[in-house]
Amino acid sequence: MKLWRYVTDIDWPICANGVDMVFAGDSPYYWYDDDTLLNRERRDFIYVPNEDIKTYRLPKSVTNIGNSSFYDYSSLTQIEIPDGVTPIGDSAFRGCSSLTKIEIPESLAFIFQ
Repeated sequence: MKLWRYVTDIDWPICANGVDMVFAGDSPYYWYDDDTLLNRERRDFIYVPNEDIKTYRLPKSVTNIGNSSFYDYSSLTQIEIPDGVTPIGDSAFRGCSSLTKIEIPESLAFIFQ
């Protein structure tokens, strides 16, 4: 599946059942680098296309973790959330059965189910 230049909204989890994502071209809506998909302003964390990661440190620019961002990442054991993040979206860590350590900043105000 290709992320075309003018896709304006992405609903996760869309990569179930082995669908590979290919991010192509410069998007005015999204920013992709270092295996991390963010909104263009780099504030909203959307996705990391590697379900086999064990540890992950969110970029310091992130202030929002989107819905289902790490959905079914069963290998994820540890995540570091930067200061400034205020909400964690619905089902952001659902299915993360190996997750044993989350560094939560004082700025966190909401965790949606």
